[in-house]
Amino acid sequence: MNRIVFPTDFSEDSVKAFEFALNYLSSSETEFIVTNVYQIPSGNVSGTFYLLEDIKRQAEADMKSFIEGLSKKHPNVKISSKVLQGDFDSQCNAVAIQYQADCIIMGTKGASGIKEALIGSNTASLMKGLKAPLFVVPFNAMNNKLEKFIFSYDGADLTNKAKEQISKFSKWFKLNTVAVHVNNQKHEALSNWSELDHLFGENEFETEEITAEQFEAGLESVCKNQSGILCMV
Repeated sequence: MNRIVFPTDFSEDSVKAFEFALNYLSSSETEFIVTNVYQIPSGNVSGTFYLLEDIKRQAEADMKSFIEGLSKKHPNVKISSKVLQGDFDSQCNAVAIQYQADCIIMGTKGASGIKEALIGSNTASLMKGLKAPLFVVPFNAMNNKLEKFIFSYDGADLTNKAKEQISKFSKWFKLNTVAVHVNNQKHEALSNWSELDHLFGENEFETEEITAEQFEAGLESVCKNQSGILCMV
């Protein structure tokens, strides 16, 4: 990866996401664009301008301290920083476009389940208008060895862009691939997996049909039994 956008609130969860990226996504040439987004306080607040200036100064001071900590621990890693005001999703996506980022990576605030990890306010808002692949890293991700590249597949046609990114990352991680279809019993089991033959090329992959009333519960049952990267389109 050449460039990775790393949104942070300076928490320990975000540090763990950074460590994950260092271990699994970066090379000696990778540049991390550490990004913090602060917002204007809502409501009719007297002295909002001065308050906003205080928030900006604090964010810049926190960023300086955060970068110093990362650089001290990882002196050979290329790190740049952005402190921006505005909507979290718009600003993060703008940075990803500006730097032509390969991906965006962020940590979750102690979330352990799939649904919990994906419904955090920042994660959910960022997912709506993604301009680059997003990695959401659970707080305990570094405790487990990656074993599988798990691709959630609903049988629908994939866009060329989606195919390109899925193929790219499945090859990057060099993990055994398992394609999972979650059946909520309202439809027949998926019988045609031929779309994936071209997607994964010469790499062999397993297929797995899971029956569950809820989509998240079905994926959860798969991920509980095997640690890995869950890919969703």
